[in-house]
Amino acid sequence: MEVKNIPIDDRNTLSQEIEFIEKKLINSLNVYGELFEKFEITWKDVQSNLTTTDAAIEFARYYDDKDSLYKYMALVVRPNYEYPKLVTLGNEEAIRTATQNKDFSSLYNLVWKDLDTLLTGVKTVHYSPAGVLNNVSFSAMCFEAGDSVLASFELNRGVIISKNNKKKQSCNAVLMDKYKLHQLTTTRYLADGTLKREKPMQPSLALLGGINFDDIPDKTNDADKEQSNEDFAFHANLNKRSASTNGKKRGKRSSSNYGKRMEPLPGTKEEVVYISGLLNTSNWKVQTKSDKKAGEYEFKKELETKAPGVLHIATHGFAFPDEAKKESKLLDMNQTSTYKVSEDPMVRCGLMLGGSNISWTGNPQKNDRANR
Repeated sequence: MEVKNIPIDDRNTLSQEIEFIEKKLINSLNVYGELFEKFEITWKDVQSNLTTTDAAIEFARYYDDKDSLYKYMALVVRPNYEYPKLVTLGNEEAIRTATQNKDFSSLYNLVWKDLDTLLTGVKTVHYSPAGVLNNVSFSAMCFEAGDSVLASFELNRGVIISKNNKKKQSCNAVLMDKYKLHQLTTTRYLADGTLKREKPMQPSLALLGGINFDDIPDKTNDADKEQSNEDFAFHANLNKRSASTNGKKRGKRSSSNYGKRMEPLPGTKEEVVYISGLLNTSNWKVQTKSDKKAGEYEFKKELETKAPGVLHIATHGFAFPDEAKKESKLLDMNQTSTYKVSEDPMVRCGLMLGGSNISWTGNPQKNDRANR
């Protein structure tokens, strides 16, 4: 039934009933009340929490029918604005290409140049990205190009892996030199009390690099052993069952390197040592963990007692694809999902710490050795 066909008296009755139910939910469910308050927040509430040198920017993605392209826009709020100001930005494909090429000068022109004209006198920018802008390093955008031209090449943990003949302009100043940039999931956080509940970050840093993936730890708990053996059975069963389907060979499943030994990353040791050296003369408390001291068991235990303000981990990572969850139907064992077949993508990914090749290669003999 459409609202326009409801008599006025009935509409008033329905509105009163809705209001009554909402009040009942708010009074009985704290979570509902908190969510209700968040969605009631307007741009005016955000504006009232800004200082004279603050600005709030909410990015949004939209489809342009005229160009048949996805583009981006930004709503800018400052304390003296009667209404938020709308700024149209570049198209998604151009932004994605510039991001992949690490072309920070082009990114500035596509994403930020037109915003800069509205930010005179601003020192702190609270911004909430959308879409591919979540992959953009706003701090590194170059707004003042240098005079020299630099040859471009890619670095991977201190090792040159590929060369690029394209030349890049040097940069004299980046966006972080001009503003204090504060990224938010939503600018509503400025008004709902989320930021006020944040604890100030401690000037402490934990660095992990040069990790020994083949280490046999002195200590592992029973849960680790059980999970590792379960992984081995899971992988073996999938290999057996998925060799062919209807006579056709199936492609690789989950992580492409699953079951293969993770190779060491010597460049990561140099990385954490270099970072540690940069902060040696500062007020920061820095601890560096490498080789056998970067095991998961000891590291997690330490985090529970004295978590650092900043955590920097230089290591291998993995992510199992969404399709992996369908493979749980192929298992002969209990139909219990492991992290590889979880519907939550955050559960299907992780980082490799000391001794992780034990479970990654699915070698139960190594597990036995680790628990002797």
